[in-house]
Amino acid sequence: MGLFQWLWKSITGSTVEHTDQRLVKVGDRAYVENAPYVLPKDEQEIDRLDLQHYVFRYMLRDNYLAPLKNPGRILDIGCGTGLWAIELAKGFPTADIVGLDILKPTLDATQRPRNVLFLQRDVLKGYHLRNKHSTMPICVS
Repeated sequence: MGLFQWLWKSITGSTVEHTDQRLVKVGDRAYVENAPYVLPKDEQEIDRLDLQHYVFRYMLRDNYLAPLKNPGRILDIGCGTGLWAIELAKGFPTADIVGLDILKPTLDATQRPRNVLFLQRDVLKGYHLRNKHSTMPICVS
């Protein structure tokens, strides 16, 4: 039993069930194991994050505020469900969009446009962009 499991059991009296390599089940919710992200990472949270995206888009009247004319590359740090990156890809079909998150979005291949790449990365541990170009619009969602 790892420290997280032991600590949870000592506090709540219940066990933590592993759902896959990176998620642990606590009660009826799934969380990223050993990560500083405190919110769940399950279907209920995916629905909440997507709703939050739509509310922000409605309030801002667009997906972004920056004066983007024709970006070649866009980096979405903390891409969550991937919805924002996918919508941006439709608006900028020639841009290469990279979404980073502690877990990859749970999308099937038909939902992801060709110009979007999702990578599983913990950016708090550092991430180096290996690219010959020195500029890239960075968007934190």
